[in-house]
Amino acid sequence: MKYDFSSLGQAVNGVKESSKKETFVKKDSKKNDKNEPSKLNRIDFSSFRTTFDAFSVGKKNKNEKEEKKKISNPSDDSAIDIEKALMEDFVTDYTANKTNVTELYNLLRNDFPAIAEIISNKYFNKKYVDIVPTMNAVIKLMTTKVFATSLLSTIKDGAFELEDIKYDFGKLISMVLRTSNSKMVDSTMAAYVEIMADHLYNIEMKQLQELGLSDEAATDVVIGIPKLMTQMTENDLKYSVGEFIGIILEHCDTTINTMDAESQKKLFYTIFPQIKYQTNKAVGKCFIADELDLGKDEKRAALYNEYVKMLYMILDEQDIQDIEYVLSFIYKTTKANDDANKAAILFNGKVAVEYDNIAKALKDFVENNKDSKEILFH
Repeated sequence: MKYDFSSLGQAVNGVKESSKKETFVKKDSKKNDKNEPSKLNRIDFSSFRTTFDAFSVGKKNKNEKEEKKKISNPSDDSAIDIEKALMEDFVTDYTANKTNVTELYNLLRNDFPAIAEIISNKYFNKKYVDIVPTMNAVIKLMTTKVFATSLLSTIKDGAFELEDIKYDFGKLISMVLRTSNSKMVDSTMAAYVEIMADHLYNIEMKQLQELGLSDEAATDVVIGIPKLMTQMTENDLKYSVGEFIGIILEHCDTTINTMDAESQKKLFYTIFPQIKYQTNKAVGKCFIADELDLGKDEKRAALYNEYVKMLYMILDEQDIQDIEYVLSFIYKTTKANDDANKAAILFNGKVAVEYDNIAKALKDFVENNKDSKEILFH
């Protein structure tokens, strides 16, 4: 498998540069090098207090430290100390054995699954802020060619039960690809993309392509939304919903032919399955995003209009009480925002009333929440 990363953008050097994009171009040997660039609008981590540079961490203020003390107990602190020690030992052992193929293989096979579980699930946990530098030390190792190619080799050799490590590895590799690509040579990134597309998510890749996505767009989906087709945590869901439309718009040359509202609906339900009302939650989070102005970009504008239609279609399919739950989320979340942002959200009652079930729910909700009309009908 060959990958062309020549047009790869700069990595996010700290979380505030959310406007930057990474470009992953996956070459198909059957296409004479005419390949569609795959650009992801990556997750904006600006709401977290830690920076996301693989080589730095934000400073904590006194109040944050005091808050951590309040929410931690001795057993929590002991567990964190143990996990920190595990990561420190891993970094030390890896550094000492990176030229010893046998020892490196054993280290990755035996120790890396636990390391990946810690970082992928706890990097943004407030209780773990003090050991983020230790996590970053592991991430720094992962930006090297030796690490990436060695991990790929261990996976190809069957060193892991893939279902056991799939999402921890997937989330961590996604994290590294999206934030530290300027620290990696092309072959390092190619190894990670191969791990994601051909090994960890090969089944999902086929499903996504059957739903109308190109190979390149499907690759972007598994990298951008590594917990796709599962029940996500609130944080995973929060930072995944924006990827959906971002990927569709970036691949407009192909998605314009396959992603009408009905097709987007099938894709949305697949990526964000209705487990414990997860689809509804995802729709609500999409509706509170700022409405995009795509100007004279006809392809993207058309795809975006189909996306908006799709969101209303999904919401209209739910029970009235579940629609009201989503309306309540939109209302409360938007009400808490600055006045300047309230008129910019995607949801608009003037459009929503065209859908029978949403209209019924809106009527009841507005009657019981007198000030909601101003927000929901902007």
